Amino acid sequence: MECPRIGGAFGGVAETRKTGCPQMPLSDAKIRILKPKAKPYKVGDQDGLYITVTPSVSRLWHLKYRIDGREKRLSFGAYPSVGLATARKLKDQARSTLADGSDPGAVKQEQKRVDREIRGNTFAAQAKAFIDKGRREGKADATKAKIEWLLGMACADFGALPITAITSPTVLACLRKVEAKGNYETAKRLRAKIGGVSLLVRSVGSTGWGLGTGWVDVVESVRNSKDGDGTMSERVRSNRSSRRLSQHPSRS
Repeated sequence: MECPRIGGAFGGVAETRKTGCPQMPLSDAKIRILKPKAKPYKVGDQDGLYITVTPSVSRLWHLKYRIDGREKRLSFGAYPSVGLATARKLKDQARSTLADGSDPGAVKQEQKRVDREIRGNTFAAQAKAFIDKGRREGKADATKAKIEWLLGMACADFGALPITAITSPTVLACLRKVEAKGNYETAKRLRAKIGGVSLLVRSVGSTGWGLGTGWVDVVESVRNSKDGDGTMSERVRSNRSSRRLSQHPSRS
């Protein structure tokens, strides 16, 4: 019996029965009963998607495809962590990418690179770059120490976060903790240094910065030392009144 050939950009991969015909698409029930053999073997699903069964009983999803006349393979992970339905969705996405003229394998590698960059591009890493910039510019030791101390407070709160995950509320929560201790000038200077890190990130074209226009609200709320309702806090008014009284001529 002669069976039709499966061709195109996604060649069919399947174990053959005694008739030589490819078997029907996979099901979860079929996958679960696949037994290991002395050597790895492949069982096809559809449109180039197949599962490789290894001697160690691993069942790994792959997609065979062709681009520019070359045969390539794309990995989707292991079953059952990646289920049949998910594997088919990933296969369909790869087919769509290929139809657009792009190599799905190359696209996947580029996404991995971007993901690694995002994970490694934390606020702490960018704060260090900002501090190192100050060293190269020849800032005084006392100034450098002050900057490190200020940014150390921010790093303690959100240093491990990727910069793309840092929002105005993230920063404001950190500044409010400093402000709550009555250290309003410190909060203002910390805000300025965080802003400096933000400017550095944008100047070098690094991936993303999550503050956006909301950063203005953070600047104003700390600069003016106002409560959530927009009124000057009692502590600030009290401190300012005390300073004015102490400087009054009658106190001299």
